[in-house]
Amino acid sequence: MKTFDPVTEIRRKADHWCLSLAQSWSLGPVITQVVDVMDELLSNALQHGKGQVRVDLQVRGDRVWIGVRDEGPGPMRRAGGWFPPLGDAHGLGRVAQASHVWGVKRHDGHGATVWSELDITN
Repeated sequence: MKTFDPVTEIRRKADHWCLSLAQSWSLGPVITQVVDVMDELLSNALQHGKGQVRVDLQVRGDRVWIGVRDEGPGPMRRAGGWFPPLGDAHGLGRVAQASHVWGVKRHDGHGATVWSELDITN
């Protein structure tokens, strides 16, 4: 796990860290998808969250787990439907489309982790 403070170069540093770690796991073409999903989650945390941002990547069997935590409340469900709407082509919609499964874990008033699992067997 790596912790980042919200500064101007956070995305570049986080992308470099994520890419280096994913390459060390020899994930092949899935590396691009891992970095893209991490970048979307990180962008969302920087834009809508608050406080420190923590990025975590783990290989769990045949999946890569990506989690981005900040000290904000996390994304909310919209009235009458899921957030993001199905078919949304940006932000968490892109995460939802790329992920085998994704979700939000709230930490009892101490922030939230938005996470994704990507299948690495393809």
